[in-house]
Amino acid sequence: MRAFPEPVRIKPIGQSFIAFRHAAASFPFYWHYHPEFELTYVERGSGTRYVGDSIRPFQSGDLVLLGGNLPHTWCSDNRSASPRSHGAIVVHFPRDLFVSGAPEFEAIQGLLRAAERGLVFGPGVARAAARQLRSLPRLGGLAAWCGLVKLLDCLARTSRSEPLVSPGYAPRLSAVAQRRIERILQCVETQAGSSELGLAGLSRLVHMSPASLSRFFRQMTGRTLVSHITQTRLGMACRKLIESDDGVAVIAFSCGFENLANFNRHFRRSLGMTPTAYRSRFNRRGSWPQVSS
Repeated sequence: MRAFPEPVRIKPIGQSFIAFRHAAASFPFYWHYHPEFELTYVERGSGTRYVGDSIRPFQSGDLVLLGGNLPHTWCSDNRSASPRSHGAIVVHFPRDLFVSGAPEFEAIQGLLRAAERGLVFGPGVARAAARQLRSLPRLGGLAAWCGLVKLLDCLARTSRSEPLVSPGYAPRLSAVAQRRIERILQCVETQAGSSELGLAGLSRLVHMSPASLSRFFRQMTGRTLVSHITQTRLGMACRKLIESDDGVAVIAFSCGFENLANFNRHFRRSLGMTPTAYRSRFNRRGSWPQVSS
């Protein structure tokens, strides 16, 4: 998909970064990037989080730190009648905010290097960080800067985080190529539940041969088109396993899988467990196991 360069909100006078609350009926699919680092905490909502070549479900309590120019979007499951049913706290800050050679910043610099691949934090870390994050939009001046430094230092000293994108991922930001990849990814997002979604139809959509499309998609995203479609469908299936009482077979077919055996094989390979075990684990722990990219 085309990753749109997004102008970050205007910073308050006398402040080198911005922290704000975002509330909406849903988070729309909007693939974009910006040079600033981004720290996002989802207070309300669920859906699919796209970062680089990573596609994973998200829910309330999701905390992610992204490096500069890393394409991303959070896409809600459904649009709600309530204009504030989805909400997040977002912080945008430049990397040069911490260019000092002071040893006190070494841990934060290490965190920022790791964030070039995107980082998702564990639930306990996210809950602790949320308490500090909620105060940032209300602060200004030196108090806001100190609050951000304290928060990032705490995140830098936890081992409960994992990278999102694969080591070899490198976003390609050509405008023409991104317009083409955007059409492909939006089509996959909206039609993933159809068992007829495939290489032939997508090739016609972007006026490319199937072989050229396969090669192009891998160059742009770091993964095969077939893998991307499968991961998108698994993300849909994970949400349905949690949010509905439908049987596993019903969910498999509604997410575009042609038969139950194929669904179970892909699910076990990606999640390391059966769909039934996944549903049971969520019911016990109240959090989603992560889909492998």
